[in-house]
Amino acid sequence: MQHGDVLALARLGMPSQQVVVLGADLAGAVVVPDDVEVDLRQRDLEQAREHQDDAEEARERARRPSPSRHALTPLEKEPPEIDKVIGIMDDPTNPVKSTRLPVVIPPSPAMPPARSLLVTDFDGTLTRDDFYQLAVKELLPDDLPDYWGEYRAGRLTHFEGLRNYFSHIRKSEAEVLDVVHRMGLEPDLAACLRELDSAGWDVVVTSAGCAWYIDLLLAEAGVDIPVYSNPGRFVEGRGLLMEPPPPGPFFSHDLGVDKAGVVRHALGEGRRVAFAGDGFPDQEAALLVPDDLRFARGDLAAVLAESGQGFIPYSRWSDVARDLCGRPA
Repeated sequence: MQHGDVLALARLGMPSQQVVVLGADLAGAVVVPDDVEVDLRQRDLEQAREHQDDAEEARERARRPSPSRHALTPLEKEPPEIDKVIGIMDDPTNPVKSTRLPVVIPPSPAMPPARSLLVTDFDGTLTRDDFYQLAVKELLPDDLPDYWGEYRAGRLTHFEGLRNYFSHIRKSEAEVLDVVHRMGLEPDLAACLRELDSAGWDVVVTSAGCAWYIDLLLAEAGVDIPVYSNPGRFVEGRGLLMEPPPPGPFFSHDLGVDKAGVVRHALGEGRRVAFAGDGFPDQEAALLVPDDLRFARGDLAAVLAESGQGFIPYSRWSDVARDLCGRPA
């Protein structure tokens, strides 16, 4: 304690000569003179009461739950007792001046880093084969218009082309389900998802196909992950009736589902994002992520190679999972 720093008990009603200095060398302690005015002591008592009120309010704030996701760290110790107010004597004409005791609430803990996100296509990516390609071979008549050619020529959207094809299926539901099961869902999907979760990766499916068969296969595999796809239902005699998703942040007029929008949203949250796909509709989303987090095969790999864009090739979806799990968090 520096010369002049005293605990002026005179301000709390003690006789003016009985001054105690806590934790200091008594040599150099300053004695409050006898002529300290009574009103000065009264003023400092009122200030001490105000400080007591402030401390009580601070304690109450510290006990309240924080409205944020992470609660404030509790105070390590209670604020000091106000009856030990330190007075600073600046000069003999102003012998006692109380200081305001600071009440410091520590900052809330730093937010944990956002988990990484793998955005993955379904048909031909999480599965070996594409439902559309199998349907053309096994479920559709041969004399259909070339809806795919119309799409590639820009006269139909991707959604319209698939919807037209699926609506021409006239096989029984059992025959259609047989084709669905022969799409070849990644056999190690459940184990891969557990490993990705442990490595700090979330997984979301974005598909321009139909949620009718996607949800069916994931449920049979015992997997529950977010899926953005086009809703639909199978009706015998009318085919697989695919509908556009309702308007929302990830709606796309062309695909039904805005895959690139899902990626942009995750990047906007500050997340590390990887993308895996195999088709032309995957190109925009794939180009939003770094090439060392861009996994491609099939038509997507071909178009990326033609444009000189880097990517990581894969044979099956578990290759993607193993690659990401082997990276530092």
